[in-house]
Amino acid sequence: MNKKMLGALALLGLIGVAVYLAQTTAPTPLPQNTSGCQFDAQDALLFSFSQKGETRQNQQALGQKSGFPTPSGTTQNDVQLQGQMLWEVTQPQGKGWRIHAQMQNFTLTHSGDGQAQDLETQKRMLQEPFALDMDRRCRFVQFGFQTSVTTEVRQMLRGLLQNMEFVLPQKKPVPAQWRVKQNHALGQYVGVYQSNNGGLNLERAKELAPSAHEKTALRKLQLKPQLNKTQMTVARDANGKWAQSIKGLEEMQLFMGSTEMAHMRYEYELIREKIYKHQNSIDFKRSVQWLNAKQGQAVQNKPMDLSALTARVPKMPYEALLTRVQQLIDQKDYNAVWQFLALYFKAHPEVIATFMADIKAGKLADALESWAIMAMGKADVPEGYQALRTLLQDDTYPHRSRYRGVVAHLNMENIKQKNLEALMTLSNGWTEAGQGKPQVLASSARHMIGNQLSVMNKSGDARNGDMAEALEGWLDEAQPGFEQRVSMKSVGNSGDAQFFEKLKDINTSADDRTREVSYHAMRFMDTPESHAYFLERIKAEPNAEAFKELSQTVAGQSFNDERAQLIQMVGERLLREPNADIRIYLINILASVIEQAPEAKTYLQQQLRQERVVKVVQRLGEVMAMANADN
Repeated sequence: MNKKMLGALALLGLIGVAVYLAQTTAPTPLPQNTSGCQFDAQDALLFSFSQKGETRQNQQALGQKSGFPTPSGTTQNDVQLQGQMLWEVTQPQGKGWRIHAQMQNFTLTHSGDGQAQDLETQKRMLQEPFALDMDRRCRFVQFGFQTSVTTEVRQMLRGLLQNMEFVLPQKKPVPAQWRVKQNHALGQYVGVYQSNNGGLNLERAKELAPSAHEKTALRKLQLKPQLNKTQMTVARDANGKWAQSIKGLEEMQLFMGSTEMAHMRYEYELIREKIYKHQNSIDFKRSVQWLNAKQGQAVQNKPMDLSALTARVPKMPYEALLTRVQQLIDQKDYNAVWQFLALYFKAHPEVIATFMADIKAGKLADALESWAIMAMGKADVPEGYQALRTLLQDDTYPHRSRYRGVVAHLNMENIKQKNLEALMTLSNGWTEAGQGKPQVLASSARHMIGNQLSVMNKSGDARNGDMAEALEGWLDEAQPGFEQRVSMKSVGNSGDAQFFEKLKDINTSADDRTREVSYHAMRFMDTPESHAYFLERIKAEPNAEAFKELSQTVAGQSFNDERAQLIQMVGERLLREPNADIRIYLINILASVIEQAPEAKTYLQQQLRQERVVKVVQRLGEVMAMANADN
């Protein structure tokens, strides 16, 4: 299962389904000193907490969609974390505070038939101090973790806190009802709040209202959440020191079409036990990685320097190495898997030959083989490059392994010439490949050539001319149909605008499926010429699936100079479009510009008054909810 899917399933309790509801209730005055979160120097707050999550997953369906190996049938995994959490306020941070935190006296349990977890490792990492920045509206801004803490444990801690996050409004005095955009691991949702005593007691519900261009795991995998329950209550006191108590319940299902993929239920509770002055008891001296609250992205994402780290990787027996890698896979810390293997291959490249022998014999577990092949390219050693060339050239290896050898060249900087030639040979073998698995390898190799042209253009690699010539030749010679669409995708991977006119010419007389692919191939070609063409196609594209791809491409481009024209053209078609699906895609385009151009709301409001299809009303509500919420 891929990392984005794991992140989606780990924190889906943060998601809801929304329709737009106007808020008109008159404001209620707020006591003067409770307008936001306020802390004093050296404040310490001790909380007791509990969180229980019950997750049932349709593993077989998830595996079929993600392409990663998963168990068959349904798995149940229940997780409970409870104990104490200490906060120590250390210093003002911007318009808020930096807080050091640590779990204390906690228990962590897993149950059910899910994959076995390394509980002791997780418990050890949960004991590590972490940090958070909070602003004056009580919003979590960023989180800091020790570099040794795995991605899964970071998600667990961040999910615990963001489940319980409440954000006070900008307006003063605090109104009885307000709406706020809030962050979770997948992007943003809208928190819908009520308070009858000026913010001392709050109730929060959630509405899903993502931006159209938000590239979340849910959108990419065409998954649909259905929220059954979402309720949180917060009790505060006049000192403004965050919360006295928080209690919440969330329950939701995740569907792919009509198939239930997962069912999740979360219960959580927090009680503040005491406030006192601390003496910096939390030891927070080691290296920290800061992640912003939105999607948990690294604030500073520096590339890994393998050469400086290889001396720390001792050699171990081969079976012990396999066991260690499998442990990392079981912990779902996939960054650690390939980084550890890449470090090991760089320090001890002779072991790559043993891996290749086991790959050829089919002896490695599927996930372990996949990560090992990926790490061969990242290790940047001759033995690794040779191993990947062997997978490209030797048809006695399993097809699955050879395909992974192609993909391992993705975004490879300064690719070795022999590997590039092997990819070209595999790509040029299209006509001899025939149908089935050999053609899959040839088409995948063409996609990698497109990706390599993108890398070379950015780095100034002089070989980019040869790559562009090859892509242009394949596009010119391709027969209409599948081969032409493969060549178009390859050109699209390059993002090179020199191919735009060729794609445009093909689009003029293409069938629906080919036009769909052409719009996708144009997604990185963000130029005035492409904008003019997309404006024409917004008026004229008749096919819903092709228009869906067109809308996603348009939403991802700038259109700074043509924004007014874009809004007018999209809005006018929205008001007269008979196809409900196309209306949703038009709404998505307006959603992508609504923060910079609030005038787009005029068309959405007009459509809301005349819309009769439930799914379109729902999407209108989601976009309007996001547009009308506080930042």
